[in-house]
Amino acid sequence: RYGIHLNWSGSRIEGRLGGWWFPEQLSLERSPHGLIGYVTSRSIHLTVNVTLADARLELLIASRGFTETINLELSDAPSGVWFEPSGQRTSIQFEQTATGWTLLAANRRVTLSAASSPDWVAVSAALVSLAAQRAVSSAMLESLRAMREQ
Repeated sequence: RYGIHLNWSGSRIEGRLGGWWFPEQLSLERSPHGLIGYVTSRSIHLTVNVTLADARLELLIASRGFTETINLELSDAPSGVWFEPSGQRTSIQFEQTATGWTLLAANRRVTLSAASSPDWVAVSAALVSLAAQRAVSSAMLESLRAMREQ
C-alpha cells in the first residue's frame, strides 16, 4: 500500500507519498507552461518537469543521471507512453472517475481524489506518484542485493 497525501493551492502541489518505511516529500510549483519540482526521501531523489501544451502533457523525471519521459494526450484517447532510459516503453491508461483520476502503468495503479484541481495537475501528480513508487521499489531491491552480498 502506497499512501498519497497531496494539496494543490492553485500554484503549488505539496505533500507526502509512501508509507511509514520510505516516505517521500513532493513539492511541485507552477511554472509558465507547467510544473517543476522534486520528490525526495532517504532512498530516492526525483527532479520533475511537467510541460502542458494544448492537450499534450509531457513529464521529464530525472533520477541518478537518467531521465524518463512520459507523454500523454489529454483528449478523448485515455492513454499515453512512458519512455524509460533503457528504451523500454510502458503504456499508460487513465480514466476520469467521479472524484478524480485512476492511472495504470504496468502493474502499478494510483487513484487520486482531485475534485478541486485542474485535470492536468491531478494527472501529473498521479504520474509522479507512479514514478516515485517505481524508484522506491528499485532502491529497495538494490538495498536487499547489497545486504545479501555482505
